[in-house]
Amino acid sequence: MRNRILLLALPVILGAAVVEAQRPRTVIKEIYDPTRKKNKTELRVTPLLDQVPPSGYVPIRVFILNDASIRRAWEFDFTSTDSSYTDEGNQLRSSFSVECEAGKETEVELLVPVVTAFQVGNSTTELLIEVRAPAGLRSSSIDLPPTSYDERFPAVLVSEELYNRNGTDLSSEAETQLSGGAGGFGPHRYRGGVSAIEFGAAFNPAQMSGDWRAYSGFDVCLLTEDDWATLSSGARTALLRWGRLGGSLVVYTSNPDTDLATIHVDKSVPGRRAADLGWGTIRLENLPPGGILDTSDTVNL
Repeated sequence: MRNRILLLALPVILGAAVVEAQRPRTVIKEIYDPTRKKNKTELRVTPLLDQVPPSGYVPIRVFILNDASIRRAWEFDFTSTDSSYTDEGNQLRSSFSVECEAGKETEVELLVPVVTAFQVGNSTTELLIEVRAPAGLRSSSIDLPPTSYDERFPAVLVSEELYNRNGTDLSSEAETQLSGGAGGFGPHRYRGGVSAIEFGAAFNPAQMSGDWRAYSGFDVCLLTEDDWATLSSGARTALLRWGRLGGSLVVYTSNPDTDLATIHVDKSVPGRRAADLGWGTIRLENLPPGGILDTSDTVNL
């Protein structure tokens, strides 16, 4: 987990104003025998987060339907890179093999390690996904959109409900502060120019990982009380474990009576709305009307 880094996505595929894309988004979908009427061999590759963190792991879900009479294996190669305006940075490569029995389907979650970005100031992280299919089937590859980050801000996870309502305004506020406006931190530059940015990595709470390592590259997680209830028990446990290791959980609620006992975190002190989780914290914050957050307060967590 890096201290005080904000993930800032460059709007490469989606425009910066588009904030309501469905998540998670499948980035590779192959139907290998489309002329068949049923039981087509299929592959789907879906990152559970829409940005690559500056360290830790990217959780990627893989679905395979194998309509063959033999067991087959798909090979996955990942190349994580970081770079800055003055430095091409480093690479980290990893490989996985996923087998699927004859006539069966399988779904697994891969925790893909990413290079730890050490550059001072701002930099970018990228992830190349390459799939080597069994003999006779075509291979696939895709570069995930690069993510720009800045060491002066935290790396943020934000639920899609909060992001859809606040993403554009939060991105604008972060951009203002990084460019030195509103008492900000001085110019934020990328390859010689001021970059467009996007606040935080959005996630679908119904599709979150049950492994705490999936969140280890982030510093803060913002979500609502409803999001917390939507998480699987495994994902809630993973986030609390991540919190014990230094993460900061912020849960927004529209009910002033909600406390940590209400969300089944700490029943020892009635009315308690904040607690230490080992090296990290969890706290409840009031959700403003309409779910619209104060941009300055949120960016300056």
